[in-house]
Amino acid sequence: MASVYVAVLLMEKPSFQRHFIAGIFVGVAAFFGRNHGFYGFVSFFSLILFIWLKIERTHFFRRISAWGTGIFIGYSPMLIMFVFVPNFFKSFIKNIRFILRNSTNLSLPVPWPWTADFINITETIKCISTGVFFLALPVFYILTSAYLLKSKSDVLKQKSLITASVFVGVPYVHHIFSRADISHLAQGIHPLLIGLLSLSFMLINKDIRKKIMSTGLVIFIFFMSYFTVGMANPYYKKFNAPKGSFEKINIHGDNILVYKHTANLILSIINTNAKMTRPDEGLLIAPHWPGFYPILQRKSPLWDTYFLFKETQDRQRQMISELKDKAVNWIILGDVALDGRDDLRFQNTHSLLWQHFMENFEPVQVEGLPDNYQLLRRKNQIRINTIRKYTGT
Repeated sequence: MASVYVAVLLMEKPSFQRHFIAGIFVGVAAFFGRNHGFYGFVSFFSLILFIWLKIERTHFFRRISAWGTGIFIGYSPMLIMFVFVPNFFKSFIKNIRFILRNSTNLSLPVPWPWTADFINITETIKCISTGVFFLALPVFYILTSAYLLKSKSDVLKQKSLITASVFVGVPYVHHIFSRADISHLAQGIHPLLIGLLSLSFMLINKDIRKKIMSTGLVIFIFFMSYFTVGMANPYYKKFNAPKGSFEKINIHGDNILVYKHTANLILSIINTNAKMTRPDEGLLIAPHWPGFYPILQRKSPLWDTYFLFKETQDRQRQMISELKDKAVNWIILGDVALDGRDDLRFQNTHSLLWQHFMENFEPVQVEGLPDNYQLLRRKNQIRINTIRKYTGT
């Protein structure tokens, strides 16, 4: 949304100063997130080129220079960290290589509206509404882009909001479709919603048909939003859940309302950590559940907190060494087929690490863990007092 605002400012007055400000914004966005930086770079470079071609065909290289200088200044905190923080640049490049090797997300099938499962009327409408938004993304951006390319310069300045929405929104389609679920849709849908709402106001004039179309578009956006985001809202879920579905638990002074099975899992792992492990021992939780580290007030013994992608053997050997150095004697290990894919099980993505666990650790019986999870203890680390404390014997 901030990108749309800055793009509107640039459209309304494409001065060198605003090109410079747009550059600072892109640089700062890149400092906060490489994806935002990349999307912002593509958006604003395309917008600057569009402004030069359609509105003010002068001083293209001066515009780009002002914008590029702004990017340099906005990104300068990261550049300073590259120089003064030991090994930071090396880690930065390594992480980019990891992303390029493994992609940015685990893909999911696009939930087009015609693929909705007819379970019950409410869920069916929810799935169709979500699918309509996925369909609206490419349709709106393609049709609006064609319209803007055909528009004259005097008309474009009057349509700065919808123009900014298109140029900012198109790159974020990559993020939305990289893992086509409602969470990623929600993270990148703002330019589309802004563009659709601005379109509804553009249709308002003395023509009664356009007024009806404008009103219908606003109602359509509200209706679709209710059955996608509205039904995913925690308050909606709590209101419609059967009695006793939620339980309140206290985590470090905060009362949190969660599903009962989630509360039981959290309490089980808290008790296991308190009774089985010592403060000087490390605990690894894999392949998911990194939220338990702050709950247990522990640090992850590895840089990796999600074990989602297939890892190299060299990195796995490094992990094994780090686990030994940090006295990680306990592991909560899951064998989960993420997204229903067996190739994403931990034993397949981290086969060397899995083999090390199977050979050097042994299972310990505890209550409360799901069937596909187990607690592992490093062999030759049996502590009778700890076991007695846990079992009460």
